[in-house]
Amino acid sequence: MDALSFLADVTGYAQAQAEPSSANRPVKLATVDPAYDPASYATGTLPRVTFDGEATMSGKLYPVMAPYQPRPADRVVLVPVGNTYLIIGAIRTGSSMGLVQDWTAPTLAAGYTHNANENGTLQFRVLDSYGTRMVEWRGAVNRGSGSVITTVPAIARPSVRRTVLAPRNAAITNDVKIDFNTDGTAAVFGETTDSAPLPTWIALNGVSYFL
Repeated sequence: MDALSFLADVTGYAQAQAEPSSANRPVKLATVDPAYDPASYATGTLPRVTFDGEATMSGKLYPVMAPYQPRPADRVVLVPVGNTYLIIGAIRTGSSMGLVQDWTAPTLAAGYTHNANENGTLQFRVLDSYGTRMVEWRGAVNRGSGSVITTVPAIARPSVRRTVLAPRNAAITNDVKIDFNTDGTAAVFGETTDSAPLPTWIALNGVSYFL
């Protein structure tokens, strides 16, 4: 082997063994962990992602470029930086209603059961409405005791408390206030007064709130 052939072989081997740099790695698309708690970002918890074309979520946590703040199931763009990837933002179509999570029945708290007044199982879904994330509800629950209906997963938790009115069984008052809290609890308030009995069922058909 002559000197030039030997040098070419050594160069090729060195290039094959070299760590890939940001210059020769592609921009990637991925989805943020649907179980990621957006409130934890303020305390420094970074998200995991599932890259397009892969079935397994990354074991690695990825840094985020401000001002973007990661949300569960966000579709994001990652660019190579050094020996890692940086999340630079989410993809927003800005022109349509997109489904983030389909209808899901939450686990009810003790004292509550599904299908009150034959309104069906309590369910929620998460939508992207022209770039703004929102949650819709349907169904109804029977109430035996307690003020917390359910605790929703991170993907459906609002950034601030969202207060809504929901129909209840006919009494002196026909509705009840529900607070959807940042910790995921859906709590009933005003359910008892001296003149109105406790609700025996609560319907959430049509209830929605922005995250």
